[in-house]
Amino acid sequence: EISPQYFIAVFVGVTLYFLMVAYNLMGYVIFQYQAEIGFVAEDALAREKRRVAVDPLDAKVEVLVKEGRYDKAAEALTKHLRSQPSSLRHHDKLARLLIAMDDREQALAHAQVYLEQVFKLGDDSRLYFLYSDYEKLDRKFLPELPDICYALAQQLFRRGKFHQACHLVASLHKRAPAFTKIPDAYLLMARALLDGLKDRYKASQYLKFIKANYPEFNDMAQVDALLAECSH
Repeated sequence: EISPQYFIAVFVGVTLYFLMVAYNLMGYVIFQYQAEIGFVAEDALAREKRRVAVDPLDAKVEVLVKEGRYDKAAEALTKHLRSQPSSLRHHDKLARLLIAMDDREQALAHAQVYLEQVFKLGDDSRLYFLYSDYEKLDRKFLPELPDICYALAQQLFRRGKFHQACHLVASLHKRAPAFTKIPDAYLLMARALLDGLKDRYKASQYLKFIKANYPEFNDMAQVDALLAECSH
């Protein structure tokens, strides 16, 4: 019923009016139900509490970094971690800082402590990605704790990274002769060598080592099965 010459103007006007009403109504709904949907507005009191709650060490480190005093920032974090070794947040800050400083030696030394703390929490995914970062600094990097090496080797094996998995557990009986999971680690290595790298000879050597040195190994049936597969 509207004349064509007025149709577009009326249509645009009605649409803009509808959008204006809809946006205002949406804003009212969000404000009314902000707690339920997680959009709680921060008032002045909350901002003040957040400001007071800022970690003094974080503030100090931030200032030192802005001033370009990276050594002092790393020193402050290192000192704090001696008394609070389980603070992963500060371990992460120190790790990033040392890598940014291109201090490869200190970064890899700190890596041993950081990996151990992450391993204690049982965070395998974080452990894997953390190791991957350090491996970029040094392809030959090895965690000192055999438990960490074995845990990482399992993850690498599942991801099809057979060379890295073998690197982590190779010669483990020499590096950690008291480690109770050596036969498990060498069985994993044999599977990586056989299934992933197609090296039957090396796989058979590790399997024979298990049979000779760990006759009570509870997964000997799989060792025998893999040995038979190696001989084909």
